[in-house]
Amino acid sequence: TIGSSQATHADPKVQAKLRQDYFVLEQQMEKYMRALELTDEYLEEQERAETAFDEDNARDNEIALQRVWKHMPVDIRQRSVDEWLETRTPNGKFMTKPFLLKFSRTNILTLLRMKPDFIDRAHPCNLEQRRVTGLTLTERRALQAFLHPIARKWRNSKDASTKRKWAWYCILRQTFKDHLQTYQYHVAKFGVSPDDGSCGCPVGTLRCPVKTNNQKLNY
Repeated sequence: TIGSSQATHADPKVQAKLRQDYFVLEQQMEKYMRALELTDEYLEEQERAETAFDEDNARDNEIALQRVWKHMPVDIRQRSVDEWLETRTPNGKFMTKPFLLKFSRTNILTLLRMKPDFIDRAHPCNLEQRRVTGLTLTERRALQAFLHPIARKWRNSKDASTKRKWAWYCILRQTFKDHLQTYQYHVAKFGVSPDDGSCGCPVGTLRCPVKTNNQKLNY
């Protein structure tokens, strides 16, 4: 969790990391705030590029959202991991621990089961402090599919809190685009099996974006 520039923790190394992460977040937000003040011509060009990007990825993002939803109960936030392990889902099955731990630790994913109006009204701190470590490309796609219609309303707001939420979303979106670019470059270079979606590259799972996305959690 990213706290503040004065975050405290019993472990000095963890405290230093929290403060550094917050400093980086502040810098990124300032970058996007400045971007809002650029020329109309630049913004129009960027708008066309962003629209094309959204259209190109809309279907895959929606598929990803449906896949994550399939493994995440609507009331995911109402029970602990241990409670969920003993609770049958509506289809009569039990949730597996890897998914429960992922939703608990990388809690930005629980936004996917919140009402859009709640997210729209949320304080920016509620969003900024959510953990994003370890998100797969599938999960990033799902977040884009769900959050994009909400975040569009924040873009031209003059309200300071809403501007912060727009900056937070832009960082999340840019990170998704960076991961997608890496994934697509890797696929173009090494290829992917049409049978099972596996990658034939010689590198290990941690360095292969295809293997990482496929093997961390099989949505």
